[in-house]
Amino acid sequence: NALKSNNYLYKAIVTGITQVAHSSIFSDLNNFAQNSILSNKEEYFGFKELEVKRLLEYSNFNGDFDEVKKWYGGYNFQNKEIYNPWSILNFISNAFTYKIYWSNTGSYSILKETIKLLKEDVNNDLLLLATGEKLDTKISDTINYEYLTNPINVYSLLLFSGYLTYQDNNINTIYTLQIVNKE
Repeated sequence: NALKSNNYLYKAIVTGITQVAHSSIFSDLNNFAQNSILSNKEEYFGFKELEVKRLLEYSNFNGDFDEVKKWYGGYNFQNKEIYNPWSILNFISNAFTYKIYWSNTGSYSILKETIKLLKEDVNNDLLLLATGEKLDTKISDTINYEYLTNPINVYSLLLFSGYLTYQDNNINTIYTLQIVNKE
């Protein structure tokens, strides 16, 4: 009831890692525009390389930018490399200390439960990814949490939650996935 029945609310922004379900004109949420990492709106999802370089320069960083890139870059949105803003800002505010900042920002409960239920072939794929290999697979914009043992849902969740990045193969919904960075 927050949207349609509120005369004082014109527009709302809903954020998250997966698409919010919406189905009809009779729901409280319709006329829905989605921006995801698969859309052409890469500027909404992180810092671009030039922005990171400017931030580091402004902060008097004298280290190796390639190392910053290895740790906090590597996200590919529409063939543009994007950096994790949370990690970059924490890297700067912690006197340019390379460490894991991002992974401590959320809960892993869904991933833990999902991994326990996975079939052997999906576990083998995840092990390959962990060793630096790439994986060609389908990705879905919408994830049904009731079917997280479905490989497409697992890979989609890992992509949208930031554990993986992708290269677009221009073949329907087939993407080449890989681990993002050192962090």
